[in-house]
Amino acid sequence: MVMEREMMREKEEEPEEWYPPDYVYITRDEQHAHIASLPRVVHTGEVTKRYRSPKGKGERLQAKKGGVSIFLPWQHHNWKQMRYPIYTMTIFGQAGRAVEDSFAVGASGCHRHWMDAIFYRPGGTYIEEQDGVMYDCQGEGVLLVPTYSIHGHYFKEAPKKNGITVLPRIFEYIGIADMEVFDFDEEYKRKASPIGTFHIIQDVQDMMYNRRAITKWNPDSDDQQPKTVYDHYLKDVVDENRWRMQTVRWVPADSVPWEQTRQGKLKYLVHPWTNTVTRTMDCYLQEIPPGGCSGKHRHVYEEAHFICEGTGYTVQNGVRYDWKEDDLVCVPVGVTHQHFNADPEKKARIFGAHPRIFYHIGYGGIEQLENAPDWPGK
Repeated sequence: MVMEREMMREKEEEPEEWYPPDYVYITRDEQHAHIASLPRVVHTGEVTKRYRSPKGKGERLQAKKGGVSIFLPWQHHNWKQMRYPIYTMTIFGQAGRAVEDSFAVGASGCHRHWMDAIFYRPGGTYIEEQDGVMYDCQGEGVLLVPTYSIHGHYFKEAPKKNGITVLPRIFEYIGIADMEVFDFDEEYKRKASPIGTFHIIQDVQDMMYNRRAITKWNPDSDDQQPKTVYDHYLKDVVDENRWRMQTVRWVPADSVPWEQTRQGKLKYLVHPWTNTVTRTMDCYLQEIPPGGCSGKHRHVYEEAHFICEGTGYTVQNGVRYDWKEDDLVCVPVGVTHQHFNADPEKKARIFGAHPRIFYHIGYGGIEQLENAPDWPGK
């Protein structure tokens, strides 16, 4: 009998384990229910209180510590900690009113990160230094920071209104969301190089700077036409270096014309068809006339709307969400939305931003559901 039982055991197949024993499986239903329950409007008075930026360092820019309001902080892959329904963007509030009343100049000091970034500035005079090149930014517009760029920025003349900074979270998800902070000491000014390295890659600084020095993908020949698929990958480094040197870093709002669209009055400052240094995000300005409304549409990508001026509300999937100046409106994936200006006498002005990653994975584009009232074809 014992031998028979042993033979039977030998014939039994061991169960396959696809998950480790301590793995806790969370259904998507629970996650989606949590995200759907989150508020859609971040009211300025309810965000994390303004704090002193640790980046306000250095003698070169005579930097003092400016204030920062966190709208949408990083969640480090934990959806249970999400306070608002946005997965793909981190957003800070920064500008004139975010600094002390007695201090009209806000500075960031010198720092570097892998993420590219968009800074919406509503006015004033803004000085930016990127990899040793100075940019003088005046008036309303967007400042664009490319990936892995040593940069510092400060106001010579602070604007009267707040602006925002938008960063994509895709860099966090692929493991390179690091940030370094540098002082403007004598070594930096002499060598024009940073005083630190990322810990995730050995000699990452040398790797990145050597990459930028490549100006010819085929050093053994004057023939620069790729002949193999691998050649195309080699040539991409040269093409990206040229792109990095030639692209636009500051887009003044008045350099872009307004367009009357099916969604209303818009001007896109950054989009896939512009020669700008930001590749992961797009942004635009929108104006809604007194008592008017935008069109109604939806898209797969998420979107954030910063209210530059005015009061009103946004209807998302039939639910009304009220907003005022300096608020941030969150539009989750696939949600139908439409903006309404509640003021019968003053226009509403909105800065919108959304990630471009959806465009690259086959989920870009917009589905128009209702045209704006002032659309000429309506």
